[in-house]
Amino acid sequence: ADTADGFTPVVLADGPAARLTVRDLTFDGSGFAVGVGVQVQSGAVGVAEDVTVRNVAFPASFDGFALAAADATLDVRNSTLTGYG
Repeated sequence: ADTADGFTPVVLADGPAARLTVRDLTFDGSGFAVGVGVQVQSGAVGVAEDVTVRNVAFPASFDGFALAAADATLDVRNSTLTGYG
């Protein structure tokens, strides 16, 4: 059984002082239990540009999120998201 937390992101920006830019990245979660690929939260500001995110899933609990913003701003530009919840 999966013992990791399905809500833990692989890349996280947390808090109002946090700034995150993800550019020219391909992230493929095939074969891994990944709940969230990239997440900004709690007032953080993020940009995802020219990003490809594929196959983000956490089989024990839910399909997953490729990119997520929780009480934050995430600007997604020229990106492709496939195989997510």
